[in-house]
Amino acid sequence: VHDECAELGEMAFRFQESMEPVDLVTHLSNALEHHPPNDVIAAFYLYEDFEPDRIREMLSLLTPERAMSTHVSPAHAGSTRFVEAWYGTKFSISRHPDAQLTEWANAPIDPALHLPEPNPFVPTDFALVCDAMAAAASQSAAPSTTAPSTSPSTASAAVGTANSTTSVATSTTTSDATSDDSNVSSTSSSASATASLFTLEKLRHDAAVELWHKTDATFRRPRANVFINVVAPAAYYAPRNVVLTSLFASLLSDELTEFSYHAELAGLHYRVYNSNVGLRVMLSGYSHKLPVLLRKVMEKLAKPGLREDRFLLQRDVLRRRYRNYFKEQPYEHVTYMSSRMLEMRRFHILEYLEVASSDELSFEALKSFAQEELLRCVHMQVLVHGNFSADEARDLVSDAEAALCAQPLSMSEQPQMRCMQLPAGKEVILRQHPSCSHELHLRHHNADDANSAVEVYLQAGMDVRPTSVIVELIAQIVHKAAEQQLRTVEQLGYIVWCTVRVDVGVIGLRFIIQSSNHNAAHLDERIEAFLDTVPDILSSLTQEEFDDYQQALLDIKLEKDKKLREESSRYWAEIVPYGTYDFERDQRDAKAIEALSKQTLSNFWRETFARESPNRRKLSSQVFAAHHALPPPPPRVNAVVLDTLEEQHRFKRSLCAFPTPDSVKRN
Repeated sequence: VHDECAELGEMAFRFQESMEPVDLVTHLSNALEHHPPNDVIAAFYLYEDFEPDRIREMLSLLTPERAMSTHVSPAHAGSTRFVEAWYGTKFSISRHPDAQLTEWANAPIDPALHLPEPNPFVPTDFALVCDAMAAAASQSAAPSTTAPSTSPSTASAAVGTANSTTSVATSTTTSDATSDDSNVSSTSSSASATASLFTLEKLRHDAAVELWHKTDATFRRPRANVFINVVAPAAYYAPRNVVLTSLFASLLSDELTEFSYHAELAGLHYRVYNSNVGLRVMLSGYSHKLPVLLRKVMEKLAKPGLREDRFLLQRDVLRRRYRNYFKEQPYEHVTYMSSRMLEMRRFHILEYLEVASSDELSFEALKSFAQEELLRCVHMQVLVHGNFSADEARDLVSDAEAALCAQPLSMSEQPQMRCMQLPAGKEVILRQHPSCSHELHLRHHNADDANSAVEVYLQAGMDVRPTSVIVELIAQIVHKAAEQQLRTVEQLGYIVWCTVRVDVGVIGLRFIIQSSNHNAAHLDERIEAFLDTVPDILSSLTQEEFDDYQQALLDIKLEKDKKLREESSRYWAEIVPYGTYDFERDQRDAKAIEALSKQTLSNFWRETFARESPNRRKLSSQVFAAHHALPPPPPRVNAVVLDTLEEQHRFKRSLCAFPTPDSVKRN
């Protein structure tokens, strides 16, 4: 056990990823409290000599007399004796009864308490696939006078570990005066060929699987990320299906704990959760044993145990989660209200709570759904990125596909994600107030919350260049002025944001304010008053100030990925859920940003966001605290006020929808 722990510690230290400077100095400064400066970097990772006597000494201290147990429960209300000084928490302290201590001391050792078996997830192969591929490419590109080419398998065995930074090169001996030019040309050709090996490519696309792959040659670690989007239309067919899928994902994660502890110790991580198109399976860690973890996860996904006692527990957890939504901050509610209006397919959490609270949510219903409906027909979207070759990526997906044993989806069965188009020249106002809320909402909402909130959203159009970068640059310029005016000068509330909002491939500008002193309608009016000043803010910018804002946005766009996970996530966001595949988005955005001018922004604002523009599309989501009376609808003729969920649902059905994000051409 000690040797395995030492091996895992040495491995974690050897292949640790870079940290943000602020996180690193915080970590080191905390470590200095416990370790001398010479040991502080490696102290948390490295194990010293095996000392069984000291271990026995430590174990001898683990006696019932030294035990402390903590119990937190409302059942203790009225029986506590002390009050905590800072937060007023009531508590009591008492000794364990002597009879209890005697019972614990004489109890036999539980057979489940034993030393663990060897960890099956500990990796032993740290060779880098990129080195093997580069060596093979260099050998095949070398002139015939070089030594015979080394096979990829031989090269893989010969390459160093991730700590090696030696580049692979070929050399030739010539007596020709033109040898320098020849060598330069050969080296350039070889470098170009090698670079082409490490690009993102689509290895497979059919009714069953869409597979993207890239072998990492940048971060040079024996790690990989495998992201899988299991598209299963049954998961989001109705609110009942959503609740059952969420329960299934929770039970699956619960079952996976039988080996998740060992996997985590060995640097392997996974997550399984439901989405609005099915299930997501996210794995990361050392590439050597990642296929083992994937195989176990997919086997559980296909054939889960589904114990009734765990079902009852997870059902209670899910019910609490749905009920707790109504205790969230009002600013979170307004963003949720906007999402429900803008996304073409979006159920309300009240519908989930109704299903979760009903008798129809039974263990038999879950078993039937999981075994017969959920994964009967699926389509898998997969990204394999890191220390895997293309052939290894294909094998991973083939194994996952075989484990699921599901029928592929036809093209017409693929879910379509679309955003609703707000009416031009109209002002759509969604209002939530206790006086017109659903009975189930009133039963669970936080009546003591004194805050109201508003989100004002100005819809610009599809997330394509130059529209997207114009909106981003406007937000970059305006947000400081908005905070200064609305939070500092007018003191409307502490939460004041101006950001870009993107929904299903449609971009817009949004403002959020939460306040305990003013109702949501007043907050909306103050945002509108600020928006009237934006043309002056844009026109008064000096060229130097505009250049600074422009450069700040360029710096954000062109910032390099610091970890493999960051690069993987960037690729994944283009694949799932909307299939935009704009993998060079940041570089193309940067070119579009460089072409912008102050006049471009002013013209766009006047034509798209200005209050008097006939093209303006506005959505105002408003949540009123109970102590704020619901005001009468605004007298503006272009205002559409929707106070109940039924009114909002009917209005949404009258809207047109934007095209799906994957159908739009990007510049």
